[in-house]
Amino acid sequence: MQDLDELFAYQTYKVVNIKDRRLGLLYLAFEIAIAVYVLWNIFSSGLYLIKTIPITGSIRISFQIPTGYRTLPTPSYCAPSSFSSGCMFLNAEQVVFPYAGQQGSVFITTRISVSNTGVPPPGCSYATPLAATYACSPPAYNTLPSATYYVANVERYTLMIDHAVRGQITSGLLLQATVPTTIGTTTTSAMMGRLVAGCTGAGSAPTVLQWNETVRAAALASRQSGDTMTVGELLTAADCAGNGIDLDANSTSITASVGESIRSTGAIISMPIIYSNRQTTGAWNDLKYEYIPALIGGEEYKIIEKIPQPDGSITYWNRHGVQVTLTQTGTIGQFNFLSFLSNLVGGLALLKVATTITEMLMMYGLPQRKLYREAKVEQTEDFSDVRQELKEIKRRRRFTQPPSTAAAESPNGPPYNPNAIAPFPSDMSQPTGGFQSTPLYTAPPGAYASHMYPPPQPFAPPYIQNQPPTGYGYAPGDQPASSL
Repeated sequence: MQDLDELFAYQTYKVVNIKDRRLGLLYLAFEIAIAVYVLWNIFSSGLYLIKTIPITGSIRISFQIPTGYRTLPTPSYCAPSSFSSGCMFLNAEQVVFPYAGQQGSVFITTRISVSNTGVPPPGCSYATPLAATYACSPPAYNTLPSATYYVANVERYTLMIDHAVRGQITSGLLLQATVPTTIGTTTTSAMMGRLVAGCTGAGSAPTVLQWNETVRAAALASRQSGDTMTVGELLTAADCAGNGIDLDANSTSITASVGESIRSTGAIISMPIIYSNRQTTGAWNDLKYEYIPALIGGEEYKIIEKIPQPDGSITYWNRHGVQVTLTQTGTIGQFNFLSFLSNLVGGLALLKVATTITEMLMMYGLPQRKLYREAKVEQTEDFSDVRQELKEIKRRRRFTQPPSTAAAESPNGPPYNPNAIAPFPSDMSQPTGGFQSTPLYTAPPGAYASHMYPPPQPFAPPYIQNQPPTGYGYAPGDQPASSL
């Protein structure tokens, strides 16, 4: 059976100074690398900030017709096909539906199917069906004949996005930040941003458009506010593969016909606005944002517009197009020393990795690993044996006494003289029934002192030995009590 002390041995740490430059330089290199990584991670990720999510501000979207629209060439998809009868040439108010200064989303029409109910029966009006009879109810739009048209040059139309954001840290409501109408005001900071492709928003994501100080200054000089982009640039950034979205490519919608294009079915683009900052003084002086659009696969989008006619009939525009939805998210932070310190302490715990790697190389990798192991690992004695020896020492001390105390111990008579011989007991009679119950002799005080005689072996009291000790009231050659 394995010794329990071996089985449950406790391992503790011992400081050993191994004088080998290889180990010292390895450990120092690992420590420096880990410290650099921790600091880089703290500053690159903004871990020194106390952060909050943006409080929803406002997103206003405007839609504009492209410059020189009437001189643009007619696109090839305007030729009649099995999916369309040609193109419609519409202005901005007709392309976007509804057109009312969109808040947070915009629907851009790419295809329209036009149908009409025809003139209602006499006394009826489909536009205002007041008669309580089914004869005056308009027919369902999907039962009517229709003609389908594409919207010409929709990729050339322009979006203008103006947005503002607020954030709250602890109990204070921070200042707002916005796409500016002026730069450098005391209450409103001018944010800088970009439109990125790839759907991830990573730092290496390609930039499609950028709004920096130069672009802002030029826009303000022409009295333009907000971020301006064409529909084509938005489609370029919304493809996660980085190739751009072609509206004439086959649609991935589950309801699309074979060979039907995205222009015909429509699509949905989600475009969050991600806010962030990397500042060390104020909370807003370095606030940036990114538009990160992404096409949602397998979806289409349509809206049916009802247009009453003077003759009482109804014209339906079954619109298919691109629905763009914007949301505000991200993190806004302000420098906080406690946040910096807590992340620094947590990161520096990785320094233990440097010790672990160096120890593994020392114990198992380097040629002198056996010598290193002998210097590092030390085996102690078996402490069960140590405890047993301590018990034996305590048991011995019960039969020994320091000489300095022997002369002082005489509670029943004069101080004991170790050179004097005590008188032998005179009453050695044996009464009927056996020996007397009292001892045959009375040991003088301090009789067991170690200076009187050599201690018996093995450490038993004198009165159980075969021979009485010399100088203990017996003369040499006397018989022990058991032989009397």
